[in-house]
Amino acid sequence: MPTLACHVADAAASHLVTGMLTAVPDRGSQLHLARAGSFVLGLAADERLPDEGSICEDRGWAAVVVGTLDDVREQKEGASAALVVLETVRAGGPEALNRLRGVFATVVTDGRRVWAARDHVGTETLYYHEIPGRLLLVSEPKQLEAIPGIRLEPDVEVVEAIFYGEESEPRRSVHRGVLRLGMASYLEWSETGSRVGRYWRPEALLETARLTPGEITERFDELMCRAVRRTLRDRTAVLLSGGIDSPAVAAYAGTPHPHVVGAISAVYPQHPTVDERGLIEMLAGKYGLELQTFTPGPLKLDRLAEWVRTFDGPWSAWHPGWAEQSYRFAAERGYSVVLTGFFAELLTDLTRGLVPHLVATGRVRPALAYLADQRAHNGSRAATLRTLVSTFAPRWMTSAYRRRRPVGPMPSWIDARRLARRDRAQAAAPRERWKRAQLGFLGGPQPSMDAYAKLQARCGVRARHPWSDVDLWEFFLSLPAEVKHPDARSKALLRNVLRGRLPDVILDRRKMVFNAYITDQIDYASLRRWLVEPPVHLAGIDYEKLAERLAAGDLPMSDFMWAKDLATAHAFLAQWCS
Repeated sequence: MPTLACHVADAAASHLVTGMLTAVPDRGSQLHLARAGSFVLGLAADERLPDEGSICEDRGWAAVVVGTLDDVREQKEGASAALVVLETVRAGGPEALNRLRGVFATVVTDGRRVWAARDHVGTETLYYHEIPGRLLLVSEPKQLEAIPGIRLEPDVEVVEAIFYGEESEPRRSVHRGVLRLGMASYLEWSETGSRVGRYWRPEALLETARLTPGEITERFDELMCRAVRRTLRDRTAVLLSGGIDSPAVAAYAGTPHPHVVGAISAVYPQHPTVDERGLIEMLAGKYGLELQTFTPGPLKLDRLAEWVRTFDGPWSAWHPGWAEQSYRFAAERGYSVVLTGFFAELLTDLTRGLVPHLVATGRVRPALAYLADQRAHNGSRAATLRTLVSTFAPRWMTSAYRRRRPVGPMPSWIDARRLARRDRAQAAAPRERWKRAQLGFLGGPQPSMDAYAKLQARCGVRARHPWSDVDLWEFFLSLPAEVKHPDARSKALLRNVLRGRLPDVILDRRKMVFNAYITDQIDYASLRRWLVEPPVHLAGIDYEKLAERLAAGDLPMSDFMWAKDLATAHAFLAQWCS
């Protein structure tokens, strides 16, 4: 993946921009500069991904883009992505970026002002460092250390917030003084000041559609087809599993296209309980995809130090080794783009606060129907009772309850008060919970998104997520709650609209659970290396009790996930402890 850099011009500006570009050599070696008035923009292009970056100058303006605009040829025949973005901002200001579709980070300047922006979902990365009279913009924080006088230092408060899942100011990064631009956001800067705005505001679309079931299926089919088409390139592979999300992508990618589309999948011949080879082979054959499989290596954590340097911080994702193996396997077989099933759950399966929302808005009949279906499918009277109580519990009561019982499993070596404080801060009134769940993604991209983007850059492959297509996302936001969640099944609406497009055996099966497979492979040696007597202690952790649990080697899945994230935080902080 290419990288960008921007610097307010002075006598050494071109030299400094070149230094920032070469600070991450594996992201691209073909350097290009553009200058407009007070600014120098730079691009390090990656020969492995020639369509993933562009830079231009035009009539006193300049622009650089890392990433790709999916409809760039429709915007202007033969134009580069950089020129399309330049003309878009010049004609309509940064708010006009909402019309563009794709994955990108961009910087545009008219020589006096600069506008920087990330795509709607925050797939591509963009960081900045601002001091009076000077602005630096980069794809990765480590590029800033190419500037004399700048040394990255950790922001422990942000590291702790990531670990505990707490809400913090979304622009703060894990490095002091380095800010990250959020999804669908833009920075406008001049020597007199700066401001941050958001160009995409989908909140007004929530529950505005009035469509029949047939119209919903027809509209979904149209939008999903377009979403997949936008992501296809000459050599594209679907990261295929046996669930619903990636098979749906495969179903639309497998229809006739002027592109070579394949499938790559992880298989587990030594672990038959999680091996989906039979389903994957059936899907690849059905949609005409050339299938290539690999067996993932052990889930080691011995490369934590390397990963946090690559990612410029800890992450809240699962295990980068899994993604890295998939990306490298795809790149070695000549694929430049891999399609995933990510984001489907965010679009279709966030049911938190559903019943209270329906009741509060006068839709009692759908609420009762949902509860009855929940009782019939789950068979848990306690779960139904909890839903009823939450429907009428005010915010103060929920906050009080969270003082004693935090959300989710809690290890004994974590201070329950810290998690309860997090949950109280995030508590909402019953009628607001569903809306907050649907729009929660607007808080900005999580560190895992930034980490995956940087990992793809190292592997020379772009991962695209058709489920994150803006038009598709707006469609699902517009559906009324009772339409989006017609019954208590997971992804109920998706199962309905994909019936006939996906085989019934896929739509009707339960989600695969990897817990036993993962806990059998826990790398206790690496966990002990980072968590037994670390030089820096995070607040709220009983390290002695944790050391006892690691010595016993019997962590359940929930405890392991917490321990893995804590080890990641310590591996990051250890860079300043030598």
